[in-house]
Amino acid sequence: MNNQDAKTAWGIAGVLAIIVVILLGVMAYRWYDEQPKDYGQVLQEGSEDITVIRDRIRMHCTATDEDSRARCADDLEDLGDILSEFSEDVANSTTTVESAN
Repeated sequence: MNNQDAKTAWGIAGVLAIIVVILLGVMAYRWYDEQPKDYGQVLQEGSEDITVIRDRIRMHCTATDEDSRARCADDLEDLGDILSEFSEDVANSTTTVESAN
């Protein structure tokens, strides 16, 4: 193997190493994202998400121009998506709420 072949081999090995590191990062993120969340965490995140979309709905759905009406429809669709995701997250959370009684 001459010097040029060695440089090419090391270059290819470097590129492959970078790809492997990226793939491992993606796999770790997906694994972490799929872990069940704590019930309190789910409620906190859901409350924040719903508050943000509620404020957008209030702003866009009270305006009368055509552009705001289109944004209002998009915001309402986003709210439906967030509520579906929130419901699924609550069902998959790791702890339950005990009744106060």
